[in-house]
Amino acid sequence: MKLNLIRFKVAARKRNDKKENLPIGSAIKFKRRQLHMTLEEAAKDICSISYLSKLENNIIVPNDLFVDQLRQRFYIDEDDEIDDTYYQTVKKQLLVAMLNDQKINVNLVDIAQIPADYQTLLLQFGVYVLHHKTKEIYETYQKVTSVVSSMPDEEFAILICLISRILYDEARYQEMNEILAMINMENIDDIIKLYRDRMILITAVHTDNTAAFHMNYPKYQRQLLYLGYYKQINELRQQMLIYLAGITNINDYQVLLNQNRRIPAKFKYFVKSINYLANGEYAHVIKQTHDQLDRLDNKWYIIRLIALDATGDKKALV
Repeated sequence: MKLNLIRFKVAARKRNDKKENLPIGSAIKFKRRQLHMTLEEAAKDICSISYLSKLENNIIVPNDLFVDQLRQRFYIDEDDEIDDTYYQTVKKQLLVAMLNDQKINVNLVDIAQIPADYQTLLLQFGVYVLHHKTKEIYETYQKVTSVVSSMPDEEFAILICLISRILYDEARYQEMNEILAMINMENIDDIIKLYRDRMILITAVHTDNTAAFHMNYPKYQRQLLYLGYYKQINELRQQMLIYLAGITNINDYQVLLNQNRRIPAKFKYFVKSINYLANGEYAHVIKQTHDQLDRLDNKWYIIRLIALDATGDKKALV
């Protein structure tokens, strides 16, 4: 099952980027549900049911007259705010987990109690993506797409980053870059910027996009150092070695590997095979993988199959 981006792109185009972080529509919906009132009961003598529904979901620009009457009905003061402390805490945990490819330990029941729909759905979607729950990802994706118009810039950027992770796993690199370009880089968390640059960098490696790699590599490295994400710097070195394995001759690459003493031996063995493959040394690749078939993961198998196919060894392919 592949992610369908049509609905998301349509919603993104219609999105109003002037929404406040806590829109009045979300506050009204929260109060209405607290009082167990139907849309019809809440809208009576003020506005139409359709208008109230759109207002609650932040689809339309609020009419001051109707909003004032609804505030009075639900006892919402001008400066009344929904306490979103819990949401902000979990959102920060989600961002850190995204950057470090970690799971996030939060209670989905607690998330469901968050007043604003877009906040609840965004966090639920994030949890499912990080935990690789395929069925729940696709079910929640449909719901979270429907509240895109309610999202402030930062939440919209987080959603894009989560979707980009799914597209990456589906090897849809061009589409991933297209939606990453939708992120408004102003007034968003530095971690989101870092995650975006990281995904662009990794995609450049997979697509042999030399220009994109060289343009993003220095900036990404500076960001890591500035924010103190030293663990990520080692990952960056590994991505660099994967990239160089495909474009460097064998002798130069051996020297380069020897200079990177902090890179694990297992990873060096892997990228050395990529380098052999890129330089047409298929026999070396086959030899390196032959005695380890029971311990190899999918990346190794792909390299081995390409090498076997290139040599025309049909018997070994079976």
